[in-house]
Amino acid sequence: MVSRWTRVKNPDFLLTLARHNRSTDAGFMIEAISDIKRDAPHYKKVASLISLHPSVENASLPNFYRRLGALIMPSYFETYGNVAQEALATGTPVLVSEQTGFAETLRDVGLDDWVADFTCPAEVLARIEDIVAAGVPHAAWSQLRERYTNAPVFTAYTRVLSGH
Repeated sequence: MVSRWTRVKNPDFLLTLARHNRSTDAGFMIEAISDIKRDAPHYKKVASLISLHPSVENASLPNFYRRLGALIMPSYFETYGNVAQEALATGTPVLVSEQTGFAETLRDVGLDDWVADFTCPAEVLARIEDIVAAGVPHAAWSQLRERYTNAPVFTAYTRVLSGH
């Protein structure tokens, strides 16, 4: 997970997932890049379950994403979700909640099953195993590149702004 540590981003689910991972010995390493501070009252509890990383420069994010098996975005609300798109662009599969704008993008390129209900940690771990095993389908990656990189997005913006 790459996110601010705030309720709307649903970090509690990440903790629940990490506890389930540990109790079932599922074997995943749960990591987060977040703004949680070492002096926060809950830092030790969180750090005992999750490998925490401080914010990193944008240039370092692709390497972080590439070494992940998958990225999750369990947010209760996310206007779009650039983090998920960035991870996917590096070839890292993602699971996002229905409440993220990126869910629409995933469905648009045929990755409906990458939109998850983040209520059951066992189901999410199983979905993570499935998407890691499958990897990013080339057809979906190609469609993302064709439709959602700068050139097509800015062309569409320009068309809307100019009224054409």
